[in-house]
Amino acid sequence: IHRFASTYHYYRQDADIFLPVSEDGHANFTPISSFSGSYDGGNHLIDGLTLVSSTGNCGFIGSSAGGTETFPVVIAHLTFNRVTVRSTASGAAPTAAVVGNASAWLTLEDCHVSNAAIEANANQIGGLVGNAAGNCTIENSSFHGTLSGGNNVGGICANGSLQISRCRNEGTVIGKAYVGGIAGSMASGSIEYCYNIGSVTATNSLSLIHISEPTRP
Repeated sequence: IHRFASTYHYYRQDADIFLPVSEDGHANFTPISSFSGSYDGGNHLIDGLTLVSSTGNCGFIGSSAGGTETFPVVIAHLTFNRVTVRSTASGAAPTAAVVGNASAWLTLEDCHVSNAAIEANANQIGGLVGNAAGNCTIENSSFHGTLSGGNNVGGICANGSLQISRCRNEGTVIGKAYVGGIAGSMASGSIEYCYNIGSVTATNSLSLIHISEPTRP
């Protein structure tokens, strides 16, 4: 995938993937950068993903690029279990378990992150997606674990312009300002049929997108 990430290809995962987890916490995977294809997890699992970064764009997909209305970047039908993400970056450094920094026209559907530990000091830290540009969609997805960062921290997505529907956060979310169970902040977009039952803590201010009950349009 790394080799052909910048050109549009279709990928399908045909079996569960178990990555070896080292006792010293070293990374066992390099984020895929500038991904512009479609990845169908086939309802399979990636277990033990460990990412360590000193910069932004950190996630299974570090950054997505090149998506269009006709050919959006797609990540679907995939579960991540026992995810560890550690970032020592500062400032705005989009980081998440699935996609760190998403350019326009990303669709994330039926993706789930469980038993996760995402720890960063930077801004734009999300459970599934860090930063999402316009025309991005997250549907039927969930986060469970612990998530901590600076400003703009969200259980599903940290910040951006996007549509979020039928998603849930069951994890612990901690940040400074613009912190939410579903999203930290949104420049535009919508949230429908989502709920948060996780603990959300902000040292400065909670996001307006701290949802404790299902929302309806």
